Amino acid sequence: MTKYPLAISLFSILSFSCDQGEAPSRQLAEKPESSEDEFANPGSATRPISPTPVPSATPIPNKVVSQGIDLFVLAGQSNARGHQGDAAGFKAEPIDEKILFRGNFAPISGGAANSAWVKLQPQVGTFAKGHFGPEVALARKLADAGLNPAVYKYTASSTSIYEDWRLPGGTGLYSSMVRDLLAAKVLLEKSSGKTVAFRGFIWIQGESDAQTAATAKLYHDSLLKIVNDFRTNVAKTPDMPILLGVDEQHPWVVANPAVVDAQKKLAVDLKNVVATSMIGLAKADTTHLTPVGLLAHGQRLFEALLPLLQE
Repeated sequence: MTKYPLAISLFSILSFSCDQGEAPSRQLAEKPESSEDEFANPGSATRPISPTPVPSATPIPNKVVSQGIDLFVLAGQSNARGHQGDAAGFKAEPIDEKILFRGNFAPISGGAANSAWVKLQPQVGTFAKGHFGPEVALARKLADAGLNPAVYKYTASSTSIYEDWRLPGGTGLYSSMVRDLLAAKVLLEKSSGKTVAFRGFIWIQGESDAQTAATAKLYHDSLLKIVNDFRTNVAKTPDMPILLGVDEQHPWVVANPAVVDAQKKLAVDLKNVVATSMIGLAKADTTHLTPVGLLAHGQRLFEALLPLLQE
């Protein structure tokens, strides 16, 4: 197989330009909201993402060749959604035509939803040109690696497992997502005439569960139930790759780090589960990633996910 280059240029992902920036260690601080100039002006000193990212600690030896459609699910709260992912600087890439996307806001978000599978693109709403999350960079790099990705996205800002997503089989957002996801999978199989296989579940969430010590303490067992249910009853793939992530520098998480500990413990206890980090990614405020930060986050998720897909 063709070797996959380890060094991945951020410029090649979204055609955005950014210069050398700050060191990975960052303090919580309010920052101005992102604008198109943040991508266009190479002289900006506020972006901590360099043109050539630090190489992954895990080598990426070969491409993954896929014949059917590879379904990836992205769920969670605001940074999964792309709360500050202003698409003003977004530029479509030719590879977007090969990537399928269905982006749904959870019902309580009050946003628009894609009722059909479309090519990879920003979602409508939030900003004049729409918004995007880490799925854009992630999907493009998965396609570059030889997969045929379809990304199903279901997100809602400021939501906790305890109050909003709830446990499998209940009346929360998780159960609503599962019903919509399975219907979307059937639709994709019928419209494409191809086999659609679950290949990964990316869960970017936990800040709202850290609001109190009590809910943070419950997070491990609740997330474990979601992970096990998704693998067993939804994907029907016991060892399907799963990525977990939360903003470790969110003030609530700093105060109640049990949510971070929970994700790390699941990564140790369960096969093919990886706890990812958001430290060092560019932020627009105390927690929300800028478009450049979302771009880098998607690349970071890709580098964590691809070795699991090659096993």
